[in-house]
Amino acid sequence: MELHDLLSDSEFLDRRDASNRAEKRFEALQTLAHVFTESPRVVLQRLVEIAVEFCGADSAGISLEETDEKGNPTFRWVAISGTFSQYLNGRTPRFFSPCGTCLSTGRPQHYRVTKPYYDFLGVVADPITDGMLIPWTSDQNRGTIWAISHGSPQTFTSEDYKLLDALADFAGISVRLTEREQLLKQSHNALESQVEHRTSSLRQLSARLMRVQDDERRKIARELHDSVGQYLVALKMNVARLKESLPGGDAQILADSEQVIDQCLSETRTISHLLHPPLLDESGLPSAAKWYLEGFSKRSGIETSLQIHDKIGRLPQDIETALFRALQESLTNVHRHSGSKKVDVTIRLHDGEALITIRDYGCGFSSQQLQDVDSGRSTGVGLTGLRERIAVLGGFLEVVSSAPGAIIKVTLPLKNKAEMAS
Repeated sequence: MELHDLLSDSEFLDRRDASNRAEKRFEALQTLAHVFTESPRVVLQRLVEIAVEFCGADSAGISLEETDEKGNPTFRWVAISGTFSQYLNGRTPRFFSPCGTCLSTGRPQHYRVTKPYYDFLGVVADPITDGMLIPWTSDQNRGTIWAISHGSPQTFTSEDYKLLDALADFAGISVRLTEREQLLKQSHNALESQVEHRTSSLRQLSARLMRVQDDERRKIARELHDSVGQYLVALKMNVARLKESLPGGDAQILADSEQVIDQCLSETRTISHLLHPPLLDESGLPSAAKWYLEGFSKRSGIETSLQIHDKIGRLPQDIETALFRALQESLTNVHRHSGSKKVDVTIRLHDGEALITIRDYGCGFSSQQLQDVDSGRSTGVGLTGLRERIAVLGGFLEVVSSAPGAIIKVTLPLKNKAEMAS
C-alpha cells in the first residue's frame, strides 16, 4: 500500500485536468445547491454519488469513526456509491488504515493498494490504483470521505481533490446538523419531562392541600355545631330563666337578647353547614344538593330547580366533595354576578362519569371572559380553584355562553385512584 500526504505529493499535484471534467464539476456545484433540501442521511448518500459522477471515481464513500459492539475503534462506511456499494455499513479497523492515518494527521491522503484483502468484510476487493482521502469533522464526530479508482493510476487531479474537499465540508455540516437536531430533541424531551414531573408534583400538592382544606372545613363545621352551638343553646336557656324572674322592662331586654341568640344559632348552623354539610357525609350528594338549593333559594330569592339521575347513590368522597363545591361556587357566582332570577341544576351519571350542570338566565360571560376562563387566565379565584380541584381528579370544567345566561358543566371520571394513576 502506498500512502502519501496529498498536498505534498508533487506527482499528484502536477497532473493535468481534462476539459470535459471541468465542465462536469460546474454541474456538480449546481447539484450540490439542491442537496440540503433532503434529510441528513440522504445528503450523505448524495455526496458520494456526486463524487462518483463528477470526479471519475469507480467508488466513493463516507467513513464514520466509532467503536464497535466490543468497544474497538473502527470506521463504519455510512454512505457508499459505485463498486463498493455492497459494503454499506461495513467496518474497517481504526489503526493501520488509510482512514486512520488521514484522521491522525488531519491531512488529505493520496494512496494506492495493489491487492487489498478485507478480512473484516470477508472479501478480496479490486485493487485501488488511485485514491483520495479527505478528513471531515462535526461537533461530536469525525471521519473521512474517499474516492477510488480501479483502472488508471492517474484518475484524479488536484481539481478533483478540490471538489472532494468541498464534499467533505458538506459531510461535516450534514452530520453536525443531525447532531444538533438530536441534541435539540433531547433537550426538548428533557424539558417536557421536567415540566410533566413538576406539573404532576404540583397537582399532587394541590390535591393534598384541597384534602387538608376539606378536612379543616369539616372540623370547623363540627366545632361550630357541637361547641359554639351548644354554648349558644345554654345561653338561651339561662336568658329564658332570667326573663321569668324580672319585671316588664328588663324582661323585654332579655326577650330581645333571646332573639339575637336565636339569630346567632341560625347563622352558626348555616355557616357550619355551608363549610361542610353533614348530609354530604351522612346521605351523599343528592341529599346535600337538595338541602343546599333550598337554602340558596330562600337566602337569594332566586328560583331553583334540581334534576337528579335516579341511579345516583353514594359516590367516592372526593367526587362528591368536588361536585358539591362546583355547585356552591357556581351558585355563588350566579347570585353575585349574573342577575338571573332562575337556576337549573342537573346531576347525572353517564358512561362512567359523574356530571353536574348549572344553567342560569342572566347576563352571561363576555367572549374575553370565556377566553380567560378557558386559558386559565381568569382573575376569579373561585373558578380557578374549582378548575384545579376538578383537574386533580382527572375531570374537566366547561363554561359555555348560552343566551340568555351561561352553562357551567363539570365532568368527573368514576375511576379508582389506581386506574387514574395508570
